[in-house]
Amino acid sequence: MLGQSMKVSDDFLRTVKKYKAAIYCRLSRDDNNGNAESMSIHSQRSMLEAYALENGYHVEKIYVDDGYTGTNFDRPDFKRMIEDIKQDKINMVLTKDLSRLGRNYVLTGQYTDFFFPENDVRFIAVNDGYDTNKEDNDIAPFKNILNEMYAKDISKKVKSSRRVAAKEGKFMGSIPPYGYIRSKEDKHKLEIDPITGDVVRRIFELYCSKESARYIADIFNNEQLPNPQEYYFSSIGKENPYKKNSKTWSSQTILSILKNQVYIGHMVQSKRAVKSFKVNKVIALPPEFWQVVHNTHDAIISITVWNEAQEIMMTNSKLKPKKNGKNHENIFSNLLRCSDCHSKLVYSSDNRNTKNVYRCSRYTQHGSHACKSHRISYDTIYNVVFEDLKRNAILAKEDEEAFLINLRKATTKEQRQTLTQYANIEKELVKKLSDINAMIKKCFEKNCSGVLSDEIFNNLVSEYEREKQEVESQLSQTRKKLEKAGNLADNAAKEIETLKKYATIRDLNRNIVTSLIHSIEVSHCEVVDGEKVYDIKIKYRFESCFETRTKISIPQTKNGAASEGTAQDNFKMTASL
Repeated sequence: MLGQSMKVSDDFLRTVKKYKAAIYCRLSRDDNNGNAESMSIHSQRSMLEAYALENGYHVEKIYVDDGYTGTNFDRPDFKRMIEDIKQDKINMVLTKDLSRLGRNYVLTGQYTDFFFPENDVRFIAVNDGYDTNKEDNDIAPFKNILNEMYAKDISKKVKSSRRVAAKEGKFMGSIPPYGYIRSKEDKHKLEIDPITGDVVRRIFELYCSKESARYIADIFNNEQLPNPQEYYFSSIGKENPYKKNSKTWSSQTILSILKNQVYIGHMVQSKRAVKSFKVNKVIALPPEFWQVVHNTHDAIISITVWNEAQEIMMTNSKLKPKKNGKNHENIFSNLLRCSDCHSKLVYSSDNRNTKNVYRCSRYTQHGSHACKSHRISYDTIYNVVFEDLKRNAILAKEDEEAFLINLRKATTKEQRQTLTQYANIEKELVKKLSDINAMIKKCFEKNCSGVLSDEIFNNLVSEYEREKQEVESQLSQTRKKLEKAGNLADNAAKEIETLKKYATIRDLNRNIVTSLIHSIEVSHCEVVDGEKVYDIKIKYRFESCFETRTKISIPQTKNGAASEGTAQDNFKMTASL
């Protein structure tokens, strides 16, 4: 009797296990497919609430992702549900069917086969008869594959229909181009916006009057004119979700308007595409893939004005920087940085005095409120780098001891930070390796106890072993870097020999610059006693973190301009601290 009583008690406890159930509902536009009643959020929720009531499950929370695709799991309420599961607030999940959980075969399987069981969560897909507490779920993987195939098929159909519509010249975008609004009679047709249409005309007029895109953007920013992004969200009564520079005009915005054929009445679409139905990353397509249909709507500007603007842009793009009257390549490309905001310095011809100059890209894009111009001529940078490199090379060749003193001074706080960084990476990798070994041990224990099947065990261990090899490789490389970074004497010897080769150079080229220099930081110029003063820091590609700092003073002409490239520059080298 005692044994029988005990058995009944165990069965009873299993039967009345208290579940904290979650109802999860999902619907995307593709899932609807014209059958709103059977697929609606309301329909899903009502059915699952009735199912929970009928089976005596207490519904703790309801999670809804309305308008989210099932091909990935980047959904706000799904993420919230997962966090609640991790915090043990939920131990049962109810969905209408497996496709509501997801339409990605691999990711859906990871949740049903691994995450839910590991977190002691019972998952039930009601219409599919799927229940993780039962053993007859063998059909589930095939249903997940079919769900993914359905999503893929829908994606193909949507793309195909959009492609056909684009070929017919119908507007298929979500946001009309600046200067236009959707027609109230036909949402696929564009009409000129009387407010922003005038702004577009003004942009073309100013540009054709030889004003730069940066100058036009500055005018609009000074007038506090809402940029296209800000204007659109304001027009629909919503807050602009893109906070950074959300209210400013940039030169790139002006140029994108000047290049858009929509303003001469042509519809240009299919400029971008997502990589796949599973990955939402958008990629830019080359012009040969664009769908261009002529004369689909009213033009804002005339073809004459358009052609004039394109000719000016083409002429500007063909302007090549010159040195001593001859064309030359931009040998400092991607090396120059603004010392204030750390943006790149961009290279261009200065139409005011035909000099080739660098400017802070953040200033160029967003104006003086974002950063200062940091304007400096190509000749000045060339002379600074040439003199600095040659001076160090001569010093390394003729007085190695003196160079070593300077090199040791240049073993800066940055190098110590590098050593600390490598040490922290090593510590993280050691911990990660320990965690992987612990997971392998845990899988082995679960396999021995029968919780994990041999097939799942082998797959998991194989994946952990692959990850372990990667971590061990990273750890080995990090320790080598740590050892190398700490050995200044060996590094210095190699650097001295490298520099000696350049003691007799007569000119710089791209290969020399990129092989020796990591970056060049340029300050905004300050006028001191009638001279323009720059502070320039050159960081060499040496493992000892060898850096030099050069201050140059350039006398100004009577009109206040700097006589760059003609005056004698005053160089002063100091160790970077």
